[in-house]
Amino acid sequence: MNALALALLAFAGPAAAPSLPPEVCARFTIASARHILVPEGLGPQARRVAEALLAYIRGGMPGAFVSEDGKAVGQISGRIEKLGTDPPGLLAHSDTYRMLLHGGTVTPYNVSQRPYLSPDQEHVPSVMAQPLVAIDRYRTLCAHWEGSMMEPYRVPPRSLLLGVIDDRQRGPRPNFGRRIPMQFDTDTAWVEAARGDWYVLGVARPRGAAYLEVDARTLRTRRCRPPVEPRGQTTQAIKRAYPDHEFVGQSQARWCGRTYFVAYFRPKAGGGSPPPAPYVWDGKQLTSTAPWTIVAASLNGRFGWLVNLQTSQSWLITPRK
Repeated sequence: MNALALALLAFAGPAAAPSLPPEVCARFTIASARHILVPEGLGPQARRVAEALLAYIRGGMPGAFVSEDGKAVGQISGRIEKLGTDPPGLLAHSDTYRMLLHGGTVTPYNVSQRPYLSPDQEHVPSVMAQPLVAIDRYRTLCAHWEGSMMEPYRVPPRSLLLGVIDDRQRGPRPNFGRRIPMQFDTDTAWVEAARGDWYVLGVARPRGAAYLEVDARTLRTRRCRPPVEPRGQTTQAIKRAYPDHEFVGQSQARWCGRTYFVAYFRPKAGGGSPPPAPYVWDGKQLTSTAPWTIVAASLNGRFGWLVNLQTSQSWLITPRK
């Protein structure tokens, strides 16, 4: 190749990122879209993690997430896989979160931070910390409840342990945690919605659920009313609308007032196990969106993760007002 051709290639720069077709933007109410998890922009290990993550998502598996600032995407299934979007890069691979219990002190930590704990904390009992929401690129709100005890150590009865874990933290006292006294035995906690720095948490109890708000900056809590749409209402509505069909939702994301699924959906009389496919529920009926689907959305409604299940290409999207 001669010098002129090389100069022209250098001037041209890298190939332009693929753009979404206008009909896709209209279908998913997209204002802007940015191509993410591009192999050329990732290192070898990050590329392998991204490929495995997308293969997992194509299979309709749950747990995908978008951070509240749109700077990270990933998946949680006991272990955490997390990749940065701005700037791109690997943030967590096959990682877990835990909480040390020492008297009345709760110290949450990322397992990769364990070597940085102080010597007097090395033999302190710990329990699993279940990630609830990615607050931003690095910080995660986590919880541990009584009913999640699969380990030899128990928390005080009628307690909910909360923690904020920062993947960048190092030192003897990384992150911060708090024990929240409850008026009932706790079993399963989840996040329903975001209200600024406050997150609405649902906590299962022997009968029904209770709700409280948590300040992600301080872990201060306050009571709140139940959300308008209780957890699981969408799935129940779909089963009522299609009583002659089997609906097995694998992943679910709320986006612009609709619920997007990757799910098995087939007549109950039919046989076989067709691969999962993407659908949208508009409150009345399910409609196929193949090959596109939204696999996750931030709780604040600002960012979504759009995936083409055929090509595995991904976009970070923002909603049209």
